[in-house]
Amino acid sequence: MPARTGSRAAIGVAAAIVAALAWIVWSQAGIAAPSTPTNLLDSLERAERRPSGAAFDVGPVTINGESIRGVATPAASRITWELRLPDRARLEIAVALKPEAWSVAGDGVLFRVGIAEGRTHEDIVTRVVNPYGRPEDRRWIPVSIDLGGHSGFKWSLFYHPRSMLWRIVLNTSAANPASGDPRGYVPLWGEPRLSSY
Repeated sequence: MPARTGSRAAIGVAAAIVAALAWIVWSQAGIAAPSTPTNLLDSLERAERRPSGAAFDVGPVTINGESIRGVATPAASRITWELRLPDRARLEIAVALKPEAWSVAGDGVLFRVGIAEGRTHEDIVTRVVNPYGRPEDRRWIPVSIDLGGHSGFKWSLFYHPRSMLWRIVLNTSAANPASGDPRGYVPLWGEPRLSSY
């Protein structure tokens, strides 16, 4: 008799676990259809911009014959969008420096793309752009970032990225912090687009 009671308890626990897993799968599973690409520049006014009060000018910028709509920022800056990510998210963006300062000696600008969710922040791409020291940087430089690990359904009791608000963070700063001065460079973020693959 005690063995039979123990078996019933084990069956009850197993049934509860199966029910919990079924609820998680039901509430989170499924693959959303690919989303229409979202141009983040269209919501720049709702993004947090630092330094506050500084100019963040949006418009087409032509570099070596390639024209891209971008935002020109102060040399040391941050733009943060808070949003939900589409399933299998990807961020496509281009980076560059305005040509006016290409001939000025300096170390260039460090571009960083990060993602955060309130408790953690992760730099997912870092890229120094230095047209003075590297002539190959005298162009729009495309960057494609897979955000699949931060989006869609995950088999987890606690991690549900599909329902989370994420922060996409674009940072620029002096490539060489010791110099402190990015030599008048004007960083450009071109056509930041969120899509799914």
